[in-house]
Amino acid sequence: MKRSIQFAALACLAFAQCLCAQQFPTKPIRVIVSYPAGGGVDLLARAVSQKMSENLGQQVIVENRPGGNTNIAAEYVARSPADGYTLFQPLDATMTMNPALIANLPYDPVKDFAAISRLANPGTLLVASTKLPARTVKELLDYAKANPGKLNYGATAASTQLVAYQLQGMSAPMVWVNYKGTAPMVTALITSEIDFVVDGVSIYVPQIKEGKLRPIATFGPVRDILLPDVPTMREQGFPQFERKSWLALFAPAGTPLPVIQKLNAAARWALAQPDTREKLLSLGLTPNPSTPEELAADLKADLAKWTPLIRAAGLKLD
Repeated sequence: MKRSIQFAALACLAFAQCLCAQQFPTKPIRVIVSYPAGGGVDLLARAVSQKMSENLGQQVIVENRPGGNTNIAAEYVARSPADGYTLFQPLDATMTMNPALIANLPYDPVKDFAAISRLANPGTLLVASTKLPARTVKELLDYAKANPGKLNYGATAASTQLVAYQLQGMSAPMVWVNYKGTAPMVTALITSEIDFVVDGVSIYVPQIKEGKLRPIATFGPVRDILLPDVPTMREQGFPQFERKSWLALFAPAGTPLPVIQKLNAAARWALAQPDTREKLLSLGLTPNPSTPEELAADLKADLAKWTPLIRAAGLKLD
């Protein structure tokens, strides 16, 4: 009798989840982004959300919640109802580096989130003020050694700040200037308030082409499609800096699997549309959808990769 009751309860739960997925969505969905409007992460969210709206028959709205080293947005989604109506689009560092960088993190990237789909792989760029007398990575490091504590650098995410820390470890102390988003950091770089930045590629391309900024290196395994004349870190003799980051879509843990699957299908459809792909490529983002299982595996693998490296380096963020 007890087993029969348990089986009936499970059957009822499965039926309820299937019914939930059939009806979902019945109201607008919010995608929470941890950066201000206008940057590459935000523009990706808006491009994909617009197409997901078409696929799902409901509005998918982007909501910007910057600050707190991207943790304000992450915690907000982690504490939201697990119903599929509040989603999170983080850069990988929020999920894979912040746990080791920040004490008392208010969320667990594995326990508090359900993976939906990987969205795209962004390029990473080391770009400098034109007033900085350095055109290569080696020249930048040599200049830093000759001027300890005088170089200022900007970073908006833990991943890019970690790269700057690594550069600092190979040269001399530098000063980190924190920015909540890319737009104010671009302005600071153009006006030489800061000397260099480690950030996504796309937002800096116009200023580079106009001669307002100087690209030093990209971090991918091959040259970036938007900056084909800029050599990679590996080409310049620094293969240890090569990395491939990702942007993805998550829901709060406990979101019904049929809802996750429906959101995954909508995201994959959005990324497959020619105009979406063209938009992302123009932003320096390579579309790269996945199954929920593949994204969950990426998350765990990157956590295992970055955690010991960050702890060995003794890096911390406030």
